[in-house]
Amino acid sequence: MLNKLNISAAIIYDSGDIHYLRECLQNIPQEFGLVLCQTIPIPEGQALPKHDITRLSDRTCNAKYYYRENEFSFSEARNFANTLVTTDWIISLDADDKLLYLEEDFLQLATLPADIGGVNVLVVSHCPQIINVNQLEIEAAWQIKIYRNNTNIKYVYSCHESVNNSIISNGLRIVPSDIIIKHTGYINATPEKMEEKMIRNYKLLSKDILIYKDDKYINKKYIETLKALAMKHIYDKEQCI
Repeated sequence: MLNKLNISAAIIYDSGDIHYLRECLQNIPQEFGLVLCQTIPIPEGQALPKHDITRLSDRTCNAKYYYRENEFSFSEARNFANTLVTTDWIISLDADDKLLYLEEDFLQLATLPADIGGVNVLVVSHCPQIINVNQLEIEAAWQIKIYRNNTNIKYVYSCHESVNNSIISNGLRIVPSDIIIKHTGYINATPEKMEEKMIRNYKLLSKDILIYKDDKYINKKYIETLKALAMKHIYDKEQCI
């Protein structure tokens, strides 16, 4: 039945995610198209490195590289990956995402009216606290991870990237689904790894907040990141006393 769908998974990842990628690919239906996009930082003046990511899957896929200089933008990488997709629908994934679904969850795509531009899925993350690696926090949020392959639908924001406003501004609607994506990358992360992630996000958000000054979503993410880093700083100080 899934062979009636016209959908591709667009996956972005970097070299540190390759050990997650195999499991991610195993949970994507064989009927889906596949785009792999590796993000590769290029130091100024250096030649483009050569890699082979097609070996990661025996499936037919469109494997490309997103070479980046200077600061990274998740939106730019996802938008680049989307340009490689030729199917009607796209499901956007990270290498450390595990797709949980029933066949009928995806079959609804074939019957959606033309004014539906995006589908909400539940993204569940298991994250260790930044100050206590032994205590996991479970975060769950609805995100638009499935959307029509439309050149007018684009991600915005350098991190915590989103297509929500792009879909709505093009006069399209968003519907819910029972599809779940389990984000596994931080399950075994150390407090240092989580702090590294927060510092990365802080740097990206510090630039975005100047561009999207009145954006409530970006302001909320910026404040949450500052609070998390402040808690880690206080905790480290207490350990030294």
